[in-house]
Amino acid sequence: MPEYMQMPRLALFLEVSLHWGRAIAKGVFHANRTVTGWRSVLLATDEQLNDSVFRASSQPHWVGIIGQFYPKHAAALARLHELGVPTVNVSSWEPPKSTIWIHNDDEACGELVADFFGVRGYRNFAFAGFPETAFSIRRFHGFANALNARGVNVLVDITPPAERRESMIEFTAPKLIELPKPCAVFACNDQRARHILASADAAGIDVPERLSIIGVDDDDLLCEISHIPLSSVRNDFHRIGEQAVKLLFTQSGKAPQGFELKVPPIKIVERRSSSATATDDPMIARMISYIQDNIDGDLDSDSMASFFGISRRSLERHLVRAIGQTSRKAIQSARMRRAYERVVGTSLSFGRIASLAGFSKQSQFNAAFKRTFNRTPGQARKGVG
Repeated sequence: MPEYMQMPRLALFLEVSLHWGRAIAKGVFHANRTVTGWRSVLLATDEQLNDSVFRASSQPHWVGIIGQFYPKHAAALARLHELGVPTVNVSSWEPPKSTIWIHNDDEACGELVADFFGVRGYRNFAFAGFPETAFSIRRFHGFANALNARGVNVLVDITPPAERRESMIEFTAPKLIELPKPCAVFACNDQRARHILASADAAGIDVPERLSIIGVDDDDLLCEISHIPLSSVRNDFHRIGEQAVKLLFTQSGKAPQGFELKVPPIKIVERRSSSATATDDPMIARMISYIQDNIDGDLDSDSMASFFGISRRSLERHLVRAIGQTSRKAIQSARMRRAYERVVGTSLSFGRIASLAGFSKQSQFNAAFKRTFNRTPGQARKGVG
């Protein structure tokens, strides 16, 4: 038998025709090259999976299988468990307890969007999801809970009922007309964000001036092909693939039953669909942009007031009236959001990130991060907590 046929083989069951499937696969390939030296075999269809698991003349000799499994694959997962093949699910569906589950932190996606819209002065919010879909429900809860923590108690859910799944624009356009404006809409993924954009266009609602939209997954084709480019939460699919391989390698597939790892999103990729602020006051819009553009510098209330040629008291009055935050709070919120992006999206030390965020002591930064995101920097980087 050729030497390459004798090397340990890792099976992949991924929808590589989709953006996130390819990104997960790239993470797997990277970890295989740098950590394990395993060979990969791709099962691209349900038929190939079933042939390998149920109808093969011999049992599959795999070190494990990483796949986007769903309820229809429950029998195949049960059979793989019987055969002793370690399994890792990287889809949004919660698998049986015999399967390791690594997936996006959906609640954190909602929290990130709530903070993004909050610091831009929005007071009207809506959520657009898919009916009876687990990841959509989790993202709604993360968004709603984060808004509640900011003192916002009104969130309009414009998710259509299950029977309207195929006619979302006809259902959604009238709902958008009814929303108080300006309104910030969080769509559960990029596909749903495109539905909202098309519905707004049909209803004659200006985006982003009257309706600001953010989706999830940062599928660059879907986001850029729209007539108004869509902002989106960038999930770390590459890291999901890497973590799945490393877990199989270090644990020999023997992670505790029901083991779950949530991988936090990296950041919001801002495009035209969310480029407005919820204010008609050009001074406030300039202030918010100024904070975003200078967040890594020596930014404070006095320097802002000096830049805009107004007193500090006038600065605070403008900001509190428009976004419900003092300049100090707005600067702190923007710095913590940038710190979060660096924690989960870079390998910078926490001490360096703390310094960039304006903290003289890492312990103070750790405490502020925990208060803001309900997890420590270490937990966020590892995808736990």
